[in-house]
Amino acid sequence: YHCAWCISTPSSFTNNNAVVEEEPGSQNLIINPSGERGMVGWKQVNRTMNWRVEQSEVPLNESTTTNFVSSFQWCGMSQTIPLHRIVYNPSSVRLEVSAKFMGRTDCPSVFQMQVVLLDDERRVVHRVETSALSAPADYWERSCLIIEPTRGAH
Repeated sequence: YHCAWCISTPSSFTNNNAVVEEEPGSQNLIINPSGERGMVGWKQVNRTMNWRVEQSEVPLNESTTTNFVSSFQWCGMSQTIPLHRIVYNPSSVRLEVSAKFMGRTDCPSVFQMQVVLLDDERRVVHRVETSALSAPADYWERSCLIIEPTRGAH
């Protein structure tokens, strides 16, 4: 799982509004993105269907050798990222939220990702999700959602 901060550092100013640019994928805001510290930072959405961490049979890269695995039924996990603690004005940033996923060889798998932006009272101001995607069993697939600046995001 990967949350990239695509527009994050001031580079120029126009009419007192900061114009910001940074390379896509520049900063991962997710805590413990590949399960290297177990479930630290993550909340399991469905308490009866559990996630765990395993050594990856097909590592994502040289430094990422663990990954989350679910049960044989639909599982969900979430993480809240306090944008207001990271950027000056969360309503003004464009975010890229992406994840790499892979299925298991012993059963067909699907993957779905959802991003929810909340306001300062924890009300939903924007929600976007992927469709249910077939997960390949022998390579990592990437899914990405782009969230344009959203009024009220916190």
